[in-house]
Amino acid sequence: MAAEHTINADLRKAFTNGESDVEKLKQLLEDANKWPVRVDEVMIEFVFGPWLNRQIEKVTGEAEAVSHMERLSRSIELIGAFLKGPVLWKAQNTYFALKEKTLAQMLERAGNGEEFAKTWTESFSKLGNDLRIKM
Repeated sequence: MAAEHTINADLRKAFTNGESDVEKLKQLLEDANKWPVRVDEVMIEFVFGPWLNRQIEKVTGEAEAVSHMERLSRSIELIGAFLKGPVLWKAQNTYFALKEKTLAQMLERAGNGEEFAKTWTESFSKLGNDLRIKM
């Protein structure tokens, strides 16, 4: 089916071209549901895992990290139903390393009333939940 090939090709491109467009990803998955298209789950795991690993390494304690974490969380939410294998393990390890390095400092800053630190810790916690990490 042409629609199946097109949607799967577009999903592959979404994760091989660097930054993922969350709205385009959402639209592709809605189209797949609307037109009973079989999404290639093996391909999703093959391209999403490495993409996620590259993207989570970009998370820092800087201001731009909040929007980046929110995009990652949304992408994981959208793709999560297609993840059957151990795709998340490397991203989970990177998350734990960042948690050890940055979270305590951010929590302290949030406790002192810093709004950015509060927002960062909320986004970081949500990302951890989306990565299926028990906090």
